[in-house]
Amino acid sequence: MERDTRGYYAMLGVAPEASEKLIKAAYRLMAQELHPDVNSAPDAKEQFQKLQEAYRVLSDPAERRAYDASHAAEPVKKQASSGQSAGPQATATNEASAGWEAVTCHRCSAISALPRYREYQTVKSFLVTSVHTTERGVYCASCDTRKALLATGVTASLGWWSIQGMLSSPFALWHNLTAGMRFRDKTARLLALQAGYFASRGKPDLARAIADEALRSMPKLRTTFQQRRRAKLGYAIEDPLEDVKAFVRSVIASATGVPSQVALRHEPPLANRRVAYQALMLLPIAGLVVFITTSVIQEESAAQARRADAETQRLQRQGLEAAQAQAIARQQREALDAMRQPLPLSGLLHYDQPQYRYMVATGTQLPELKVHASSDRNYLIKLEDVGTGAAALTMFVRAGGFATVSVPFGTYRIKTASGTDWFGETVRFGPDTAYYAMDSLATFSQQGDMLEGHEIELTPVRDGNLRKSGIAPDQF
Repeated sequence: MERDTRGYYAMLGVAPEASEKLIKAAYRLMAQELHPDVNSAPDAKEQFQKLQEAYRVLSDPAERRAYDASHAAEPVKKQASSGQSAGPQATATNEASAGWEAVTCHRCSAISALPRYREYQTVKSFLVTSVHTTERGVYCASCDTRKALLATGVTASLGWWSIQGMLSSPFALWHNLTAGMRFRDKTARLLALQAGYFASRGKPDLARAIADEALRSMPKLRTTFQQRRRAKLGYAIEDPLEDVKAFVRSVIASATGVPSQVALRHEPPLANRRVAYQALMLLPIAGLVVFITTSVIQEESAAQARRADAETQRLQRQGLEAAQAQAIARQQREALDAMRQPLPLSGLLHYDQPQYRYMVATGTQLPELKVHASSDRNYLIKLEDVGTGAAALTMFVRAGGFATVSVPFGTYRIKTASGTDWFGETVRFGPDTAYYAMDSLATFSQQGDMLEGHEIELTPVRDGNLRKSGIAPDQF
C-alpha cells in the first residue's frame, strides 16, 4: 500500500519502514548537499525547504503516523518500475525524486558513478614573487586526471623561478600527488549522495555498488588521546561519518536480493592512473633538479679545494711547515687546537712602520680611529697606506667591545679579518676567517687646530654608509 503520498520518504531517500535514526542520517546527508550556501542551483533554496518540511514531518512520531495514515485520502501513485523493487525510492513521484540531484563533474558536468572531491594547487613564479592558487571541485575520472596533470605541469615548469616559489612548489606538487588521500571523507559523502540518486532512479544494483565503494573509501576513525580517555569513562566517541555510514548501509540493505550486474573499478588513493601520470611528468624535472644540485655541490667542493690550496700557500709563505699549513687549511681540528691562543685585548697590536712608532713615542698629536665590533665576532683590523701599499698599523677589537688608536696622518684603506677563535696573526681565526676591505678610503688629517679622525661601527645597520667587499686571505 502506498505510504508516501507527498514524496517525503522519497525526498529523504529512505523506505517508509525506515527507523528514526536512518531518517535523521539521510536528512543530514541531503542537507549538506542542498543547502543554498553550498549549492548554486537556481532551485536550491526551494529544494532545501522541501527537504526541511519532509524531515519536520517524518522526525516527529505523531506527525509521521498521521502522514502514513493520510494515504487513504489521496490518489495512489504508480510504482517507478514493475515487477521488482526500485530501491529506497521506488514509490517516489517525479517531483519528489527531483530532490535527489546527481553529483556532476564541475569540469564537464558528466554524471559519474564515482565522483571525486579534489583540491589542486598551482604555483607560478615571477622572479621576485610567486602566485599560489588552490582550486577545489568534484571531478569524474578523466577530468580528475587532466586537472591533476595541468596543476602539476604548471607548478613544475613555472613554480621555481623565485625564492618563494622554490619553497612552496615542492609542497604543492606533493599536495597534488596525495589529493586522493587527503579528502577521503568528502569523497565518501559524494558517493553516498550518488548512491541515493541512482537508487531514486530505479537502479538499485548500481546504487549498491556505489554504496559499497563509499564504505570502502571512508577513512578510519582517528581518535585523540582526550577522546580515548573520555571513552574509558563511558563517553561515546562521535564518528563524523556516522550519518553517511548509516545511509549507505540502508541503500545496500534496500537492494538485497537484487541481481548485481555492476562492477565498479576500485581506485586506490595512490596506486592509480592520476598519480602515475603525474609521476611520469615529474621524472624529467626531478632528473634535471638532481643534475643541477649535483653540479652545484661539485662546483662548491672544487671551490673549497681551491680556497684551501690558496690558504695553504699563504700559510707556507708566512713560515708554517707544509704539512701543518695544509692541515690548517683543510680544517683539521687537531692542528688548529694546537695553535689556539687567548684573545688579545682590544686596542693596538703594533705599528708596522718605524716612523709611525717614532711619532707616537715622541708624543706627536695624531687623529684617532675608534672601532666598535659586533657582538658575535672578533676583529683583526689593518690600515694600509694608499700611496705605498704598506701596512701602517694593526689593531684588535673583541666581540661587542671597542678600541681607540692614534693614526698617523695620511689616507688609508681599512681591511678586516673576523672570526671567533684566535690562532695568532699568521693563522688569524682559522679557515673560517672572513676577509673584507672597506670600499671608501679613510683620511686622517689636521685642519687648523682640529684633528680629523674616524669612528666606525662594524655592526650591520639599516641605511649604513660603510660598504665593504670580500677579499682573498693573501690580500689582507
